[in-house]
Amino acid sequence: MHMTSYDKKYIALFAFIFIYLHATLLCRADVGDKAAATFKKLNSTAALEQIDEYTFSVYRVLNKGIDENATDIYYIDLNGVRFSFAEFNISINPPKAGPWNATTNGDMDNFIGAYVAILYDNNTIDDAFIIKE
Repeated sequence: MHMTSYDKKYIALFAFIFIYLHATLLCRADVGDKAAATFKKLNSTAALEQIDEYTFSVYRVLNKGIDENATDIYYIDLNGVRFSFAEFNISINPPKAGPWNATTNGDMDNFIGAYVAILYDNNTIDDAFIIKE
């Protein structure tokens, strides 16, 4: 069987990709890694921590700036996806909201750099980016 120059390039490319994929580790948060989004106007920090290989936790309390006790008009916007405080059972006791804890499956590193906003109706009260600590 005679190999053409095209065949040789194809085999070399395949070999390079195969070796590269085996040599490259997938980026994952290590157990104990932490990240945070700091909301200055609301005097709050959303804290994330990788609990184990497959689970991370989120903790948040908003210390000021919540004026109404209505969980259906306050929202968390995560990269353009909105969730009402009611959906997460976040309690409100003006001027505070929370604390709120959640544990979820996933890799915390997938949220590094994500934009998070706290909204009242359609108005942004405060916003931040999630930054690895």
